[in-house]
Amino acid sequence: MRPTYAIFAEERTWRIAKVVHRKVTLVSLEIKQVDNFDVSAIGQVMTQLEYAGEDVFLGLPSNWCLSAAVSADGLRPHTREATLRFRLEEQIPLSLEEIVVDFIDQDSQALGVAVLISKIGPVVNGLESAGISVVSICPTALLIAQQVRSEPLDAILCELEDGIDLLQFKEGRIYAWTVLPSELSTIRQHLLHASMAQPGTLRIKCAGTSAEWDDGLSCVPNVERLTRFDATTWELAALAVDGIVTGSAVSPLELHRGPLAVADPFRPIRSPLCAASIALILLGVSLAAAMSWRGAAYERVAQIAHQRQLEAFAKALPGQTPPPLIVSRLQSEQRRLRGVRGLASMLPPSLSILTLLHDTLAGLPHDMRFRLLELRFDPQLIYVEGQTLDHSDAAQIADDLRGSTGLSVDPPHTEQPAGDDVTFIVSASATKASLATDREELNP
Repeated sequence: MRPTYAIFAEERTWRIAKVVHRKVTLVSLEIKQVDNFDVSAIGQVMTQLEYAGEDVFLGLPSNWCLSAAVSADGLRPHTREATLRFRLEEQIPLSLEEIVVDFIDQDSQALGVAVLISKIGPVVNGLESAGISVVSICPTALLIAQQVRSEPLDAILCELEDGIDLLQFKEGRIYAWTVLPSELSTIRQHLLHASMAQPGTLRIKCAGTSAEWDDGLSCVPNVERLTRFDATTWELAALAVDGIVTGSAVSPLELHRGPLAVADPFRPIRSPLCAASIALILLGVSLAAAMSWRGAAYERVAQIAHQRQLEAFAKALPGQTPPPLIVSRLQSEQRRLRGVRGLASMLPPSLSILTLLHDTLAGLPHDMRFRLLELRFDPQLIYVEGQTLDHSDAAQIADDLRGSTGLSVDPPHTEQPAGDDVTFIVSASATKASLATDREELNP
């Protein structure tokens, strides 16, 4: 199983996570200046974690993001996102050209999250230049909420580097996100306000907060503090990334889009695309080899047939140089010999095709229902295929052809599939009588 990698950016200390079989390995790295951070140091840590070009998730700190809830009532599907973007622009101090936005949809509202392109762009470009393939961007707090949203709770408090994140759920989806200072009194006021905004008790869990806060949170009216998470906030975020990569979960939102998207749009599918290209090349080579082999086989058959023609020509016309069209020359010689007295008896009879066609059509019964599917004529052969209503009708057609053409007609071959008409095949060939008649006509 391939490992999962995630980079959680912060103002001072970045965390790089590697997850293998749900086991998380975390490495902390001090970053002195985010706007011009040392990419090589991150590359060294990734090398220590045995990074081999896998897709990497980038988690953003909460203070790099702007969020607001906007109304989603009465929006048409094809203009929904554009309208939400305009409504979000009214609530944040930035224009749409400066930010990248995505939304977490609810029935009547959507939680919009925006990041500043000038802030995140250099980070993404720096990681890409170091060979680190960033495939997704999402706030770390939302990844943590994604990991725990299936539990029976209404909100979580998670402490990251620069404050406390309060995330509230409705029907298992994030609908409110507030970043608070690390002050117990402020957090208690927000919890009290959140508990009053919903019926019943507000069930809440803490991740990464100080244990001294437990008593202070327990005394807030209508707030039930549940047991703490066993994992740390960073471990929860890394496990959420692993679930997204393995397909057991989906990212709450995606900020790796627009100006922050990868410059090469085919990079996420480059490996399967290369595999498909190689497969097509191998298929073309295999087809070419197969056609070449079959062509060589046909060439051998043609050479054998040509050699037999040469042998037949040398036997029929010894001492003469074989022409390019041996068959045509032999047929011409045959027609010449048929006119020479005393030699026609040595050649097979050659009947007139038009005469055979006339005699065949004239000999077919006129008072019978039948269908002709194929008529084939050779100088010494007639082939008739058709359909009748009964096997005896096929026998009558054979007798009539025998009388009208004077050829030796074989008994008809008949078949009758279940519920269908009788299919018959009648073949006739030249007889000795026709041969004698032919000789008399040639030798009056």
